[in-house]
Order: sequence, then structure tokens, then C-alpha cells
Amino acid sequence: MALARAPAEDEPVEAVLVAEWPERFEAPMSELVEVLEDHGVPVEICAEATGCPTDSVWMRDYGPLPVWGEQGQLIFGDARYFGYRDDDDAVPQVLAPRWGAEVVEIDLPLEGGNLLRDGSGLCLGGSTIHTSHSWTAEEAASRLEPAGCEQLVWLETLEGEGTHHVDVFVALSGELAVVGEGSDPVLDEAASALEAWTSVARIPQPEALDLDGDGELDFPSFTNVLRAVHQGQRLLVVPSYEALPEESAAALEQWTDLEPDWTVIGVDASELLVAGGALHCVTQTVPMAEPDEALPCGCGSTRSAGLAPLLLALLGLQRRRARPGGLAGRRRRCGAG
Repeated sequence: MALARAPAEDEPVEAVLVAEWPERFEAPMSELVEVLEDHGVPVEICAEATGCPTDSVWMRDYGPLPVWGEQGQLIFGDARYFGYRDDDDAVPQVLAPRWGAEVVEIDLPLEGGNLLRDGSGLCLGGSTIHTSHSWTAEEAASRLEPAGCEQLVWLETLEGEGTHHVDVFVALSGELAVVGEGSDPVLDEAASALEAWTSVARIPQPEALDLDGDGELDFPSFTNVLRAVHQGQRLLVVPSYEALPEESAAALEQWTDLEPDWTVIGVDASELLVAGGALHCVTQTVPMAEPDEALPCGCGSTRSAGLAPLLLALLGLQRRRARPGGLAGRRRRCGAG
């Protein structure tokens, strides 16, 4: 199936997807949903009661990877997820008919937090996507074509960090890559690699710490953010951490300076951090259709950018940019109506 492009995270959305959460995540998840709804951003909650059961809260990893097709159709890329989390793995298939989306298989195991897309064909992937399966980079890149990538930059991931995800130290939008700055040399390497492709800013990457005393290091991130653009509102939700009050306040201030046209709000992600994630990890977005194509449940778009075959990153290649329009969506739980 021919694909057009993957939307960037700073493009208009019809809804933010989250999964029903266990009690231990009540504080961060409730606060996150409240922030979104207070700013008019529709929230959809996958839940057992609505026919969209999940095994975990990490929606970014197993949720659909949206792509616009050549004819303006919404496509959900569906990668393989952990074999022991069948409900999580089924979420793209469950949600597709409710959004009028087609489903395209992505033929490799993939956690969505390890693939970032800029809306004009550039993808950032953690090298573990191919090294953990003894594939060459080229083989993995070809399998990622349905995710809407035109060029793919492979990044090494943080030493000792358990998820090996790139969103722990990089946030990517259509105009800017924000990369952590700290002691791990991977951070400077990532920033240097991305400077050939987009504007790069740096934000402090806190040192790992054992936040809950379980003997395992936790890796705080100020790049694991959620962007949600809806009805002209540009909302940027940044994780903060109770154990790092000064660092969290500084990160909020720095994000506000980097994105002066956005409403920047912090949400305490401490409980998520000790489980291995933050705000980007627990969310996925459904892109908004063009005004003349929008359907009630988020299908369709007239935009087409035309993807070439997926390539490894080569310095100096030209990149295209495209920005979609927007239309109001609505809130409902996954599986409702």
C-alpha cells in the first residue's frame, strides 16, 4: 500500500489516546487528563468496559502509528508488541474501525517510544531496533517503511537505561529536536547527528538516581513530553519530578523559552518514572483531518507529501516540510459509539 507521510507531533490532533491506568498511576494520569481537558484537548481512554482492554499503561509503545495515505486516508501502522501482552498488541486493530482507519502491518517488533517522526520523512530510531534482532540497519529500515519514514537516523541509547528508547533523551517536532545534555556521550553524539537534519536545542538530562530505593536506577527525562495541538491551542506537557524540584522548574522555564507560542505545563511524573517512563510514554495521538475531509471519528485528510523508499540517513539530503490544517474533534472513550 502506498503511504504519504507520518504526521509530526506538533500537528493538530483529533484526540490524545491513553490507557486505563492502575491505582499506582492515579496521580500522574489523572493530572495529565485534567490538564488536557482543561485546555480543550479531547482524551480517549482505552478501557476494558468499552471493548478496548489493555495490559499496561504504555500507549506510545503499542498504540497505532498514524500515517496519511496517498488518497488522504488515515492509516494505523501496527507493529508487533510483547507476545505476553496480547491486549496491548491488539490496540491498533481494535481502534482502527472506530477511527475509519486502514491497518498496515509493520513487520518487526517495535516499541513506539523508540521511533520518533518529524512529519517530513525523517525518523529517529534506537539502534536496538535492529541490533537486538541481528538485522542490518538496512533490513530494519526496510521493515519500517509503513511507519512513514523517508530517511532514518539510528541513535545509540543511554547506558544502563532499561527501555533503550530514544524518547528518553530526544523530543522531535516538525521544526525542532530537543536533546538532553549531560554526562553520557550518547547525548552529544545524538545532537551532532541531528544537526544535519533540523534545528537542535539542548536541555539538561538529569543523572540517573534510585528514586524509590529498589536498587535500580531511574532515568529522569525532560524530553519525554506530550505535544497536543487542538483548535488553535498549542499545549506542551512536560514531566516534572518531586525529587528534582529545582531541575524541574528550570526545565519548564527552558521549554517555555524554546516554545514561546505554546502553553507549557508541568505534570509530576514521579510514579511513572520508577516504572520506566513518563508522559510521552503513556500517550499517543490521532492526527486531525483537514476541515473539508474531517469525519466525526477522526478519519481522512487531503494531504499527501509522497514518500520515497526508506533510506538510511545521509548528510546533506534535502528535507520536505508539510503542515496540516485542523478541525475540532470530540472526547469519547475508546470503544464508545
